[in-house]
This record gives sequence, C-alpha cells and structure tokens, in this order.
Amino acid sequence: MIPYSFLSRFVATALLALVAAGSASLVLAQAQKADPRDAATIQDCLKQNAGEGPRDKVCIGLIAEACVKEPKHESAAAAVTCHVRERLVWDDIVVKTFEQLRLKVDDMQWVKLRDMQRKWNEGLKQTCEFYWEFSRGTAASPLSEACYRRETARRAIYLLYFLDNTGKR
Repeated sequence: MIPYSFLSRFVATALLALVAAGSASLVLAQAQKADPRDAATIQDCLKQNAGEGPRDKVCIGLIAEACVKEPKHESAAAAVTCHVRERLVWDDIVVKTFEQLRLKVDDMQWVKLRDMQRKWNEGLKQTCEFYWEFSRGTAASPLSEACYRRETARRAIYLLYFLDNTGKR
C-alpha cells in the first residue's frame, strides 16, 4: 500500500498539473470562486436528478443559458462571463469528486483514474481551443468558453457516477 503522505503530495501535484495544463482562461477561472448561489442551484439540480436521471440534459447550462439570455449579456465578453460563472461551479465539483474518489478506490484504480483525468484535461484543451482555430473572430471566445463549461460539466457528472456507485460494486 502507498503511504497516505505520499498520496497527499501526489494528489496535490497532480491537481496542480491539471490546472497548469489548461488554457489561460482555465487558470484565470481557477483563481476565481464560484458564486455560492450558483453552486447551490446546480447541486440541487444534481440531487433532484440523481441516479440514472437526466443530469446532463437538465443541469448543464442551468446558470449560463439563463445568464446569456439577459439583455445585459448580449456582447461576446459578457457571454464569456456567463459561461465562466457556471464553469466555476462544475470545476469545483470535478475537483471535489476527484478528491473523494481518490479515497474510495484502490491503488490500481487510483493510478488509472489519475491518468484518465490528465488525458481528459489535455483533450478538453484541444477540443475547446479548436473554436479559436475554426472561428477566428469574436464568436470564438464565447464558443470556446461554452465548450469548457459544457465539457467540464459532463466530466463532473461522469465522475459523480463513479462516486455514487463506489459502494455498490
């Protein structure tokens, strides 16, 4: 068995690597905090749609889509803030779920989970930054941020599945 202190340092290093591998907007978002009201709204949605429910169809976009529809958020920059606002909540859920999973899986599963998470983070950046390559205009920024929000939410729901089912196997 791997000593807990080693795992603690390793997890901290792995989480820092995940953040460092992200885009500049991801790093900026990490420095910001999720609004507690937004977090409560999404957590309530996740609880109401637990199990095999439609979490991805109901909870993703709950904050950002309503925010973007407000007249004051018509500009591309304002739309970006709406997407980042929701993504901050999903980022927190991903990090907390990942930390909880670390404590519930065995050593081999932990190594695979950590490696899978690193690869996902690399893929996230490549996927969402492609909007810049494709659009190359004002629309690229909100499209890219919407992608980060959506894909981070999907990842959170994916990881929650494992957390919700660790005691059932």
